[in-house]
Amino acid sequence: IKPKAIEQFTIELKDEENKIEIKTQDDFDVDDRINIILPKKTGIDVLYITNSKKSFVKSAFESVKTLNIEKAEPPIIPVSKKDIYVLDKVEYGSMLPGTIEKILSFVNAGSSLIVVAQEKLDMTKLDSVLPLNDMALKNEETVIVNTAVNANMKDFTFWSSSKYYSGMLRSNSSIILAEANDKYKSPAITISKYGQG
Repeated sequence: IKPKAIEQFTIELKDEENKIEIKTQDDFDVDDRINIILPKKTGIDVLYITNSKKSFVKSAFESVKTLNIEKAEPPIIPVSKKDIYVLDKVEYGSMLPGTIEKILSFVNAGSSLIVVAQEKLDMTKLDSVLPLNDMALKNEETVIVNTAVNANMKDFTFWSSSKYYSGMLRSNSSIILAEANDKYKSPAITISKYGQG
């Protein structure tokens, strides 16, 4: 680079430390080097627990590039601290004792848990995190209605469902994102607190 000259160039920066140096052969070498430190890109750590090979929920999660998804199939589930735990199409009877309790201890400390509704939920172990009292599986057609309480989801359209859980909301602090068009307006998608999670 000649004195008082301006040169433009493009470089690809990596995570963490990047050292850039130009060769000017002048008496002021302090301005010939620059260090750029970028934070290491980290995503959201997810433990996706399922006994099924196919799931539309799993496909949706896999489409989000910022998620670091670890998949586990019962009975062996390596439970460690994650940002999100997902229980989807799980054979709860095949889980090793203490697995749900360990997940719930992480959720109580601040992690998130997504329980995808299915016919054979383990009501005993999941009771403290399920959003409805007196849950009953209904085998009847109902329309799932968007409550439009979440600005990010207000344009989503849900379709009908041939099976759903009916029941009354357990906590007034829960947020209902979608509900069944039945006489109870049974919540279909909710956000609820559990400890810090």
